Amino acid sequence: MSLKKFIKHKVGIILVLIISLSFVLNVIKQGTPPCVNADEAAFAYNAYSLLKTGSDEYGAPFPVRLKSFGDYKMPLYSYGSIPFIFLFGLNELGARAFNTLLITLLPLAIFFLTKELFNKKSVSLLAAFLTGSSLALHIVGRQAHEALLSVFAITLTSLFFVKYIKTGKYRFGLLFSILLFISLFTYQSARIFGVTFFILSLFYFAKKKFHRNILFTVILALFIFLLTDLRFKPTRIENLLFFR
Repeated sequence: MSLKKFIKHKVGIILVLIISLSFVLNVIKQGTPPCVNADEAAFAYNAYSLLKTGSDEYGAPFPVRLKSFGDYKMPLYSYGSIPFIFLFGLNELGARAFNTLLITLLPLAIFFLTKELFNKKSVSLLAAFLTGSSLALHIVGRQAHEALLSVFAITLTSLFFVKYIKTGKYRFGLLFSILLFISLFTYQSARIFGVTFFILSLFYFAKKKFHRNILFTVILALFIFLLTDLRFKPTRIENLLFFR
């Protein structure tokens, strides 16, 4: 075995160990919190309703927002939970299993993003390890909380953005646009990243490193998302401030 192949093989083994560590740290305390909170129950029941009827709990077919408690949650966590509700049922495990998958795969996504940014396997492995062993991430990952899904989606969006800027390959730009659109429906704070990526897209378009068709898809993704905001007028702040 050549040195190059040995290093690749060694990196693969370390990555598998890091991913396994992330999985174990998540499931070893899977009983905490000991019961689902209101948002977890809402995500799980909407996933169950979508599985059985194709509509949310209010009868809206394939919604782009979940009315829920009147806060119009982003829907992607419920859609992602459908296979797990199907497998495990409408219970704590079914509600939280999607995040177990995400927390397991997140170190891998961080590894590839860091590798694109720094082109150093040692730095990438360290970033993956710090991600997989982060207790803060596992606290969120043991709940049916959409913030982890948002982190995962934005990490992949960033990965393909960097790959597109570095290579200029059209397929990476298209994947970036698609993932940007998807990430906007993960969590409310994703809007910040949407604006950030839009500004970066304009910047690199001005530097002639961004194809106009890719810029158009970015603008289209943000425009469609804006239409859903105007349509549903999310009132998350009102809910948090006890006006409801």
